[in-house]
Amino acid sequence: DIAIRSSFVVGFPGETEEDFNETMRLIDEVGFDASFSFVYSKRPGTPAADLPDDTPYEVKLKRLQHLQAVNDARATEISKAMLGNIERCLVTGPAKKGEGMLSARTDNNRVVTFEGGPRLSARWSTLKSRMSSRIRWADVLSSKEASCRNFRNRFFLRNSPRLSSRATTATTTAATS
Repeated sequence: DIAIRSSFVVGFPGETEEDFNETMRLIDEVGFDASFSFVYSKRPGTPAADLPDDTPYEVKLKRLQHLQAVNDARATEISKAMLGNIERCLVTGPAKKGEGMLSARTDNNRVVTFEGGPRLSARWSTLKSRMSSRIRWADVLSSKEASCRNFRNRFFLRNSPRLSSRATTATTTAATS
């Protein structure tokens, strides 16, 4: 499996309805896992800043909302298909919400929350995902240490073979409310 993410600028000067429709065909064909998208805005000193821009902002905004709705629906489909799967995740640390909860990221960058102690931080863990409302919860199946460094919110990972023999196994239950 491969997860493809992209960024889209909607309403670049001169963008026609056909140009936008071609972008939407590409999105449908590729099936992006996630995307960042925004309406074009002039940046002083760039070549595009001097281009004529006759597309009304309301049209740009409508296109952006459509593009985001399509991409969000696809991301939701992918997330739902992951439910019940066993996923390799990197535990990134305490969760933003929930006492004693940890946060981890799947190989395709989905955030999961689960019950666990600080000893699991900076470890590769095998988690079984499940849903509660719109929060992704997981149960820990196993864990092994990993080394990582954070650079602009991107994780560059490498497993540490000398630590892999210290794998642990735990079963937890996460709150469902």
